[in-house]
Amino acid sequence: MTVKLIDNNLTLDLLHKLQSWPVLLAYFDKAYKNGWKMYVVDQRRGWCRHNTKTITIPKWCMVDKREGYLQYYVAHELSHIGNPGHGENFMEQLKRLCPPEYWHYELNYKPRNAAAAGIVAPK
Repeated sequence: MTVKLIDNNLTLDLLHKLQSWPVLLAYFDKAYKNGWKMYVVDQRRGWCRHNTKTITIPKWCMVDKREGYLQYYVAHELSHIGNPGHGENFMEQLKRLCPPEYWHYELNYKPRNAAAAGIVAPK
């Protein structure tokens, strides 16, 4: 699958936002040095492709107004590096990369896996 960039400025905006998320920035910096790239694209879902070392973030995430959702989404995709699927290792990596106050977003995506990893809805 070929990545079609929709707007290089959106990708630059995303990389700029990483500057304010030190844990994600450090993790992505290490991945980048190992050949990984991240792009904002016009598609419904993001993905992490190990064969091309490419992570995509959908354009709609850049404008989502839910607090911390973009940060969660980037953490989710970065957590797939070395952790295909949504199993135990993936969930542990997500918990390391994503601030705890945003873990609950995973409950909407993979509720059974998230609950098994100790992720609960906020009170």
